[in-house]
Amino acid sequence: MTRTPAGQLTVRRFHQLAKDNYMSTMDSSRSLSYSNYADPGFVQKYAASIRDNAWNAFYERPASLSLLPPLKDLDVLDAGCGPGAVSQLLVQAGARVTAADYSAPMLEATLAATGNAVTCLLQDLNEPLVLDDASFDAIYCALVIHYVDDLHLLFSEFARVLRPQGVLVFSTDHPENPLLSGREPERKHFSEVEWASFSVRMQVYQRPWREIEQACLANGLHIEQVLEPKPLAEAEQTDPEAYAYLSKNKHFICVRTVKR
Repeated sequence: MTRTPAGQLTVRRFHQLAKDNYMSTMDSSRSLSYSNYADPGFVQKYAASIRDNAWNAFYERPASLSLLPPLKDLDVLDAGCGPGAVSQLLVQAGARVTAADYSAPMLEATLAATGNAVTCLLQDLNEPLVLDDASFDAIYCALVIHYVDDLHLLFSEFARVLRPQGVLVFSTDHPENPLLSGREPERKHFSEVEWASFSVRMQVYQRPWREIEQACLANGLHIEQVLEPKPLAEAEQTDPEAYAYLSKNKHFICVRTVKR
């Protein structure tokens, strides 16, 4: 697969890439929850939900964003961009943004959310990145790695495309997430989680913290900060039940690393 040049990818180009060199990977069991995230109906509901819900807008997202450096004039990869809620914020902060996702409908939503202000890349993060070495100052990867089989491969690719002293910020299910097993697993294992509000079941991997830490350190990504976020006060107004749960439980974890 050739490296993708800088510049906008049109929706037509998304589907040409899919036909040429991408969709065959979707048969792989490593590409978890693809059928949900590639469903245009789900994408529309998901985009509307995460804009101002308790779980994302007032819990995980502000915590993860707080770990980023000042972004003006930086090259930033939004890895697993979803419908573009964060890509939009990155652009507003002055970054040059490449938004990557394995779902063409998500990339279409990202272009709409950002007013075509980002470069879009159709990319399964279970595969090597079609990006040049040392091409980004920062990578933002929110709530994605629990869909990825080989974390060492992904983090080695992130390290490859980061410049020296580049920052990787990622978030994922907390190892003690009570909606999974409720306790830290001994090793990576497959789980299914019901998203009742969307009437879907999500396939994820649950990992012990040591596996995440080892994948970082083995690839020269020094862990600088780890957050176990607490919900903002706005979450209580938006969804009192979610606020009560998130105030008492470790649901997500947010991490800042630096390439050394």
